[in-house]
Amino acid sequence: MRHDERLLAELSGPGGPVRFARVATTLYRGGQPSHGHLALLHAVGVRTIVCLRREDAAVWRAEAEEARRLGMRFLHFPWYGIFGAGDELIEGVLAALRDATEGAIYVHCKRGRDRTSVVVALYRVLVEGWTPHVAWQREVLDFGWRSIWFYRRLRAVFDERVSR
Repeated sequence: MRHDERLLAELSGPGGPVRFARVATTLYRGGQPSHGHLALLHAVGVRTIVCLRREDAAVWRAEAEEARRLGMRFLHFPWYGIFGAGDELIEGVLAALRDATEGAIYVHCKRGRDRTSVVVALYRVLVEGWTPHVAWQREVLDFGWRSIWFYRRLRAVFDERVSR
């Protein structure tokens, strides 16, 4: 097994970030990474972290510091599922996910299930040309999203963006 394959297997395993997955050659998704996960991500070529978390500021600030210490860019697009996300935030996230010029990208929220799933589904539709139905199923529902009150605006964010 090659070095990268071993590291990706470690990231995908029970000790890796929750819901870790490869989206594309230079795009990964998942839940909140630990400092150890950041080091593994760096070792497989991730050079940009896209954090969607708004809650637990101490956690994402420590993550930002560790990412920068490792030489990674840390991009922060904070939002809550309950409020949805405006055009500027979504455009910023999608631009970040398209920009793999410095290396691979890891996008995450706390659990890798809700906010992350929506932006990855949008990436699939708006960048890769997937149909909205397939993207929603494979990148949102298959990653465990459930329609609950707290995350009620997530589906609206997706539907509003793909209907343009």
